[in-house]
Amino acid sequence: MSRPIRRLMLVSDGRSFGGAERYTLDMALAARRRGLEAHILWLPASGTARSVFECARQAGVAVTVNRGAVCWSGLVRGFRRSVARIRPDAVIINAAGRPRWWLTSWLAWGAGLPAAWVHHMVEQTDPRRLPPRRLGGRLEGPRWWRVPQALRHRLAAAAATAVVTSTDEDRDRVARWHSLNRSAICVIPPGVDCEKFRFDPAARTWVRKAWGISSGAAAPLVIGTAGRLVRGKGIEAIIEATARLRARGGAVLAVIAGDGPDKEAFVELARRRGVGDAVRFAGFVREMPAFHSALDVFALCSETESFGLALTEAMACERA
Repeated sequence: MSRPIRRLMLVSDGRSFGGAERYTLDMALAARRRGLEAHILWLPASGTARSVFECARQAGVAVTVNRGAVCWSGLVRGFRRSVARIRPDAVIINAAGRPRWWLTSWLAWGAGLPAAWVHHMVEQTDPRRLPPRRLGGRLEGPRWWRVPQALRHRLAAAAATAVVTSTDEDRDRVARWHSLNRSAICVIPPGVDCEKFRFDPAARTWVRKAWGISSGAAAPLVIGTAGRLVRGKGIEAIIEATARLRARGGAVLAVIAGDGPDKEAFVELARRRGVGDAVRFAGFVREMPAFHSALDVFALCSETESFGLALTEAMACERA
């Protein structure tokens, strides 16, 4: 890009505050540290909680919410109004699966703005949209849903200044599934602020005390994970592992950070497996370095992650 960038607009349609939304907020904070002005434009789907980017506001990042984007005309009007008000020099779009989301890069192009179309996750399979398994699980059936998905992503890429993935594997999948030119896709691995994410013994002490964990030999093995509480994130696996460890006589506590629409189902699963007292749902956690420091082991069991940012943050905090 030859034009100077002083003001960024980061566009998201996040339904809840997960890894992609953290990535968006981190980019906004990183831009601010570099003297740029960053503004998040949130175009939520219908029925989305109002608090998804509340932590961004608390961090001092400006957030514009346009709830009229659930239809084509609302998306167009809201995007154009935000561009006219924010007057960004460039746009970063958090790529998502909503049918009309590809239009955002064309709206940026129409406004004369360079736009990066960022793929935060490319799922190897999408369990929500695959047909039931057939022939004893040996055949999944045709994945016709990828045809319109590929068309939408090709349309988005055609108007974007750059297409970005976080891993080489994601670049290969985007190129193969969406028929994009592999050489035109940039790989920018996510980063972790190691000044912020590092082991904190003091935080470990007070967080474990808040969790009711006694010190010494009687303390349980504390296993933790973090993510949206939805199917495919591996929460069931954490609960099942806790139940099996308990059955072997192990003293174990699983702490799960995050929130989501399937929370009650996971709470019920823990109760049915007899480990309701050994699985703790911590809700949305603001101080993740303290959370990681309080764990003995971090577990990432997600079936859909292409790059688990929470795993990298736990490693930066010296967790197994």
